[in-house]
Amino acid sequence: MEKIARLGIKTIRYPVVWERMAPTHPDQIDWSWTDERLGTLRRLGMNPIAGLLHHGSGPLYCTFDQPDFPDQLARFARRVAERYPWMTHYNPVNEPLTTARFAGLYGHWYPHQTDNNSFCRILLNECKGIALAMREIRQVQPAAVLVQTEDLGKTYSTDTLQYQADFENERRWLGYDLLCGRVNEEHPLWRYLLKSGIAAEELRFFEENPCPPDILGLDYYLTSERYLDDAVENYPPHLAGGNGKHRYVDIEAVRAPVGIAGAEALLRETWERFKLPMAVTEVHLGCSREEQMRWLYQAWQTAKNLIAQGVDLRAITPWAALGSFDWNSLLTRDEGYYEPGLFDVRASSPRSTALATLVRQLLHSDAAVHPVATEPGWWQPQAGATALPKRPLLIFTNSRSAATAFTAICQVRGLAHHVVSNENLDAVQLRRLVDSLRPWAMVTVVETRGEIYPNPMSTGHTGSIRNVSHLVAVCQETGIPLLAFSNDFVFDGTKGMPYTETDAVCPPCTTSETCVQQEILIRDSLEKAMIVRTGAWLNPWGTDDLFRVSLDKVAHGKPLVVPDNVRFSPSYLPEVIQHSLDLLLDDAYGLWHLSNVGEISWAEFTKRTACAAGADPRHADAWYERQRELSAVQPQLSTALASQRAALMSDMEAVLHRYWQEKLTS
Repeated sequence: MEKIARLGIKTIRYPVVWERMAPTHPDQIDWSWTDERLGTLRRLGMNPIAGLLHHGSGPLYCTFDQPDFPDQLARFARRVAERYPWMTHYNPVNEPLTTARFAGLYGHWYPHQTDNNSFCRILLNECKGIALAMREIRQVQPAAVLVQTEDLGKTYSTDTLQYQADFENERRWLGYDLLCGRVNEEHPLWRYLLKSGIAAEELRFFEENPCPPDILGLDYYLTSERYLDDAVENYPPHLAGGNGKHRYVDIEAVRAPVGIAGAEALLRETWERFKLPMAVTEVHLGCSREEQMRWLYQAWQTAKNLIAQGVDLRAITPWAALGSFDWNSLLTRDEGYYEPGLFDVRASSPRSTALATLVRQLLHSDAAVHPVATEPGWWQPQAGATALPKRPLLIFTNSRSAATAFTAICQVRGLAHHVVSNENLDAVQLRRLVDSLRPWAMVTVVETRGEIYPNPMSTGHTGSIRNVSHLVAVCQETGIPLLAFSNDFVFDGTKGMPYTETDAVCPPCTTSETCVQQEILIRDSLEKAMIVRTGAWLNPWGTDDLFRVSLDKVAHGKPLVVPDNVRFSPSYLPEVIQHSLDLLLDDAYGLWHLSNVGEISWAEFTKRTACAAGADPRHADAWYERQRELSAVQPQLSTALASQRAALMSDMEAVLHRYWQEKLTS
């Protein structure tokens, strides 16, 4: 709470969720958690908007498809108002129309129905529950404000399906129309509601008991605008659905020929229809960090434009502050997929992200935001046509694999970048390059792995120390952040468990000592520097990585010499780079270990690589030679890495399977 308050945020949507607080009986309410948190918000001067039911269906004893749902929700709402009489803002049911569609029409959520009656019944129950809940709340707190959220969408279509698009564009307002008392015999959906099994007297309740929102809370996502296409043969079969008259697919309009109208147009349309105060109550894009920043920045600019045009727009809300789990599948799969918000919770304490920094900047001055935030997003037709040149990410490496991987990922993420060889860097030329390009950050691959495991007879690379010192000097003079890559060579493998960021280095050879020297130089010289240690890279785009080396050896009948007593944690390079760039944008400086979770011996990795390539498992041992000392069995060593800072990387087994499949099909 304190971290959110320090951003300058004064109002926050906070869950006071019925089914969590009173899961078994309406009179058995556990207030302990909410008492403490709401008390903290009040102490911090933050105004909570109490959400009583998010996308849940209510507690087991009273779900939203049951007749007594409205009365029971109202009963709980009154108890909340009596417990917290100082609280003024409420959101009794979040996105009722969207919830009714997903639960009653599409079958995604409980009760998993797919018919119009179920959809209409759930929607009416939710809207009646909102009206009754606000009646009870206002008897306790007359100044209570209804903030009613809903997805702000629009549907487009081919000519054949225009009738369906027209219907869906009318239906999107139905929840608001019910609450505002607008649904009568003249309403375009009156006959649809009666045909779906809703009685006229049920609809007249809303005419007689209007409960118009004090603030329309519009939730706008890149997937909110839809396109209906009857050319189903152009799409995978599982996407095809229909309405009983035509078969069609329902896809994101941003990926269709029509494109999207965008938040500003749809918010203005909402304003013209209702003339009620509005807020954009959810702003989020499940994408890379810079695209999340661009989405939030554009929402802010949209809000400013609409306010200047006379629209009563009160706020925008980054959603969600602590991120979300499994919303990429609408909670239909339990995969633990996490999308960070203002903070990343994959650590012992929530870690501030670039979005939090952007919020703080927008609240105080929107002139000093990160340069990547002001660039067009990939969803915009004018992307790539900016008047001013983009400030790039400047990448120094002598590794072809690193250059290829960074280029591929930066292109996908829409990050301007410039790759330069770090062989024999000249200090003067480097400074000229930096002054010319004005990079927002620089990257150097401190040391690439030219061997599977460091040889005690290896020599260091004094040139790499010199090159890094040039970069450090420029960063000191300009304040440009530096991202540097190191590896598990800095440890001798004798710890007996994975090494973390707090472990002391213990280089086993000269090559390892070079890595350590570079780390020390960067760490001691720069405040704004991040050092990422990895295990051996698994690069799906590389032609000289461990996989190809293994296959080439076998193809020529030559075994690969690897140690069978040394274990390591692999690092899937695309994932390493993605997380590194996110951390760089988050200003997450310092030392980070980024390797996949788990460890494997070099001999086992080689054997399984052979098997993945189709070798007979009985003969796979012939694909490597075990490296042993002549006089004794070598001790078991492990340079496996783990992180104390955050659990960002995927499980090793899943990554190995993916990596081998990518290499075999490339």
